[in-house]
Amino acid sequence: MSEQVKLQIVGMNEETAMKKIETALYQLPGLIEANVNVEKQFVQAIYEPELTGPYRLQEAIEKLGLSVILDQPHLKPVPAQLDSDFTAEPNIPVEEVAATIAASTSIQDGSVCELCPPTKQWEFPATPSLDKTWIAIMLTIPLLWSLLSEISIFSFFYIPTLFTNPWFQLLLATPLQFFWGSPYYRKAWNSLQNRQINIDVLIMLGTSCAYLYSLITLLFPRQEPDPHFETSALLITLFLVSKWLEKKIEIHQIDPIRQLIDLQIAQVTRIKGEDEQTVPLEQVVVGDHLLVNPGERIPTDGEVIIGESMVDESMIMGRKENRSLKPGDRVIAGTLNGHGQLTICVQSIDQDTILAKIIQAVRSALQVESSMQKMAQRVSTYSGPTILAISLLTLIIGLFKHFVPSLEAAIAVLVISCPCIYQIATPIMIILGLGKAAQHGIIFSSCEQYEQAYEIDTILLEKTGVLTAGKPELVDIILYSGQSEYQLLRFVGSLEKQIDHPLAHAIVSAVEERQIQLTSVDQYTKLPGYGVHGRVEGKTVTVGNRKLLKQQSINTEAIEDQLRMLEAEGKTTILIAIDHRIAGILTFLDPFREGAVHAIRRLRKMGIAIQLMTGDSRRTANMIAQTAGIRYVLADALCSGKEAEIKRLQQQGRKVAVIHTATDPVPYSTTAMQIQLDSGASIYPSYGQLQIIERHLHQVAAALESSRQTFRKVKMNRFWVGAYHLIFIPLATMGFLPPEMAGAVMVTSFAILAFYAYHQVLKINTHP
Repeated sequence: MSEQVKLQIVGMNEETAMKKIETALYQLPGLIEANVNVEKQFVQAIYEPELTGPYRLQEAIEKLGLSVILDQPHLKPVPAQLDSDFTAEPNIPVEEVAATIAASTSIQDGSVCELCPPTKQWEFPATPSLDKTWIAIMLTIPLLWSLLSEISIFSFFYIPTLFTNPWFQLLLATPLQFFWGSPYYRKAWNSLQNRQINIDVLIMLGTSCAYLYSLITLLFPRQEPDPHFETSALLITLFLVSKWLEKKIEIHQIDPIRQLIDLQIAQVTRIKGEDEQTVPLEQVVVGDHLLVNPGERIPTDGEVIIGESMVDESMIMGRKENRSLKPGDRVIAGTLNGHGQLTICVQSIDQDTILAKIIQAVRSALQVESSMQKMAQRVSTYSGPTILAISLLTLIIGLFKHFVPSLEAAIAVLVISCPCIYQIATPIMIILGLGKAAQHGIIFSSCEQYEQAYEIDTILLEKTGVLTAGKPELVDIILYSGQSEYQLLRFVGSLEKQIDHPLAHAIVSAVEERQIQLTSVDQYTKLPGYGVHGRVEGKTVTVGNRKLLKQQSINTEAIEDQLRMLEAEGKTTILIAIDHRIAGILTFLDPFREGAVHAIRRLRKMGIAIQLMTGDSRRTANMIAQTAGIRYVLADALCSGKEAEIKRLQQQGRKVAVIHTATDPVPYSTTAMQIQLDSGASIYPSYGQLQIIERHLHQVAAALESSRQTFRKVKMNRFWVGAYHLIFIPLATMGFLPPEMAGAVMVTSFAILAFYAYHQVLKINTHP
């Protein structure tokens, strides 16, 4: 059984160490998969615990010179020193034991004591401060003010003589370059040590060249132009502002998770006998009775036992209409109680509530990057050397003409390409899209699956529980061979009681309604896709479809005409044989799920081909598909046949998704995307890369629309970033953009793209 661990890495820069980390980890025995997230600085690893462990992974990364913090606590092995100290002298005072433990084991900064779980389960980064950036801006203003003296249209501005003094400008520019710019120097040095050229290297090359050029012209004045310290100072300040914007955006990325967590409450009112106690939510256990007053949030998942009210579930389910509550109804943690007072019985607590599972699912989804995010990182990896080469080429070509203009052009090339706005904006859009979907009860297992949903053009859906309500009802009982209804249902009900299947549940319910006494079953064999076969009171009873009866050499020709008539009405038929003779036919009707037909029409308008998969006969399946507006049908289908159909469609180049329910998961071995309709039963299980909390096909359509909206914007973003570089890099190489103007264009474009990414409007319609 494989295990998973998350390792937080301190100081990983862009793509600097990504390949080295992956190489080091994949050399370890037992490592199954390692995903390096450069943007959030962590590694998600899946490994076989028999062969390796989290501390071996940590040690392998630390050998590369990086600091690692385990995100989840694990027990460390007992040190050899500890073992030798205690085996030598068994009678050691407690004080010496404590001292030995303290000397033998150490806890690194930032790690968590394995015996003491963290007190805060969810932590968020602090809002970035503008204090240092404001000081940098104040130091830069006098330098920009002096620049106005060289622009004729601003000649009427009063410019103090001190501001134009080059030594005063040096005094202002130096701390900006080496104090405020020191983080960039450190990051650039680390990158160069790892033989990588990234954004930080470009920043420091551009600003250092501008600063050193001005310093040289100040110390060794010739016929060159006056020093322009405002160039390097302005660039450093602009980069500080852009970094502040980036951090601000990172804070907003986790807004969807923060909003979900805010739905949790800390204090609840617990009822014991006639007493009411206000206690922390952590003290509540399953089976407790909690009082929920009007206007309060439901604290845990549970069942209403006293009271009636309306509940607002829009923050979890995305449903705008309030749902009425009465005794026996289920409630979900985080939803808002209406006008009535409720007493609920707790059914789930802590991490077992639907809200907690949604939060964890969203957090897990954000840890696996999509291919577009990986592409953005690759672009950043290769753009650094490319931009540096263009800058050097610009400088070399200009040396044959004029050194100063060519140097300014080379600096402008470096400046205009920083930072990599494509790499920053792409995850923002994807994360916000995932979070918005989660707030409507749509849970993707990863960013990768969110992107896969963008390409879906074919959906195969199960009939029972997806297209229909999944609660078939017994309609007709047709008897043959002189059988009585009581005896037939007694035999069939006794067999079907052993089976967990919607049709079996319908038969058992019909038997219980008629108060028929069931009997014991001598033996039975469940045949998935066919039916059930066994012995009841010494008689051989077979219950199933045509295929099963033919396998048992039971002739069904005499009832074929009646079967065809029943199936043409859209009824599901079950044949019963007793002692190898036809004894009866049971027919069932399963009503369509509310809004299913409209949702099918909506999916088809999106250009998605819909195919119905069912084990029913072709006549029954065709009748159901015709009513629902589905053109393609796979009838009489077993699991192997469904899987073969998926592979056939994929070989045709189709991007396939399969919709099933949480109670009937199908572990297809294909790469088709699996969409699971949960109805709140279980979030984030083994099956289901997309999970819909409510069993509504409209939410499937909403999920695909959300993915399409998001990744269209990502592609549009990629186009504009490409256009930005194609336009402004040539202008910079030709000298039309001085370095300070290039910096202003860079920050402006970054701010516009960041604003566009963060304020994208995702319209998720989960309603008919």
